[in-house]
Amino acid sequence: MKKTKILITSLALSGALLFEGCATETPPTTAATTAVVETTEETTTAATTEATTEATEATISPAEEKAAVLELYESEFKPVDGYNQEAEDVVYGERVAIEYFSKTTGVARKANVILPPNYDENETYPVVYLLHGIGGDENEWFQGKPIEVLGNLMASGEAVPFIAVIPNIRARQNDHNFDDMYQQSHFDAFNNFINDLERDLMPYISENFNVYDDREHTAICGLSMGGMESLNIGFQMLDRIAYIGAFSPAPTLDTSLLKVDDPENTPSYVLICTGSSDDTVGDNPYNYHKVLEENGVEHDFYLVPDGHHDFGVWNQGLYNFAKKVFQE
Repeated sequence: MKKTKILITSLALSGALLFEGCATETPPTTAATTAVVETTEETTTAATTEATTEATEATISPAEEKAAVLELYESEFKPVDGYNQEAEDVVYGERVAIEYFSKTTGVARKANVILPPNYDENETYPVVYLLHGIGGDENEWFQGKPIEVLGNLMASGEAVPFIAVIPNIRARQNDHNFDDMYQQSHFDAFNNFINDLERDLMPYISENFNVYDDREHTAICGLSMGGMESLNIGFQMLDRIAYIGAFSPAPTLDTSLLKVDDPENTPSYVLICTGSSDDTVGDNPYNYHKVLEENGVEHDFYLVPDGHHDFGVWNQGLYNFAKKVFQE
């Protein structure tokens, strides 16, 4: 008998395919983690020829895919215990409420800023724009643990100190009106935020905080609708933004944007993640991942096992994204 190793590249597919209790017609495909399957073959001429063929793809079962994606999450993306909890020996950043005038909407708009621990006005910092979901505003992220997540990472040296800006991305005059939650007028206000960001909020942050203004020190990420808008804005502003994170990104994105036209403005890092049991956005995060893969855009994609459409997934998304940005 002869023992042969076949390398199977396997991707963290949609939770609907990989996890029991969900179904999808999406076929298996390739990805970032590699599993090794050992087979035994009779040492006949035909078997030897087949065994030594340099094949890099193989049909693998949903159970094997599930094992592969769980291994990927466990080995690369699972946070350490207490990652989002306050620790006695850690200094955390300060939350600062700001207000800026928006020429885009014609009114003053509110946002929050999280300063890094031991913020020094004589230092210059990178900046991350952190976006909320469809029913949220500039305060929604504080239902999670952004101050604790970022403070713990910066204290351990796993994240570069940066300023986080949490705006209201419903860019219209009455930006706290939710009466048209799932109507086009509401979606239009979210899509208008790219104008408010570029024309109004970014200049305000540059004028009032010591931040770099180049693309390699600017990032955007968000949850749900804010995750979709992070992809939408990030790929339209690659000359200004180098890092893009989308946590459980919502549908409605024009996926033709998910490409790089100018090699000089290639993203430095792109992350998409979602929960395996998220029945709100379903397969949309996976579909965005597939478009990026087809367009040759390097990125990370992972699933949180048994994760839902909530801060159990989004805190982890922020944790993993913050570890990757601005690392020279």
